[in-house]
Amino acid sequence: PQPAASFPIARSLWHYARGVAFANTDRIEEARREQAEFERASAGLPAAAAVGLTPAADVMAEARGMLAGEIAFRSVDAPTGVAMLRAAIAAEDALRYDEPPGWMQPVRHALGALLLESGDAAAAEAVYREDLLRDPDNGWSLHGLAECQRRRGDPAYTLTQAAFARAWRDADVELRASCFCRR
Repeated sequence: PQPAASFPIARSLWHYARGVAFANTDRIEEARREQAEFERASAGLPAAAAVGLTPAADVMAEARGMLAGEIAFRSVDAPTGVAMLRAAIAAEDALRYDEPPGWMQPVRHALGALLLESGDAAAAEAVYREDLLRDPDNGWSLHGLAECQRRRGDPAYTLTQAAFARAWRDADVELRASCFCRR
């Protein structure tokens, strides 16, 4: 259910999440409606609103780019989707340090997965390598990097796959991609 009006950040992110879900189930018009509701809800946030130590406006900027990017990608406008996801990465990289971070879903995971889906393994590999520099041994990015290497026939695939297996050994979710947005 939709969060109460007394939880404006949660309500904004609820619209974001619904928009991403609709986009990735090919319900583009519904995704766009949620995107408009996200914009209305996030525009109404108090200036002092925060997610942890991070200004809510900064978190919403990242959510905005990720939502717009996924909608564009699924609307058969992959170049615009990729550009918007790259803008969301810039917003993510600019977030104030906090633990847990103000934004929990790394945009690079979605960008890498969608680049792979579109057939651009080289660009996806660069995205995963950048993510691994920032968050070494991240299972999601190791999974994506291994797929890139496998597609290219890179013998380093076996080492990356082994690193992924170590990182993911206690997980109870089986991955098909570095983001659930990928088909």
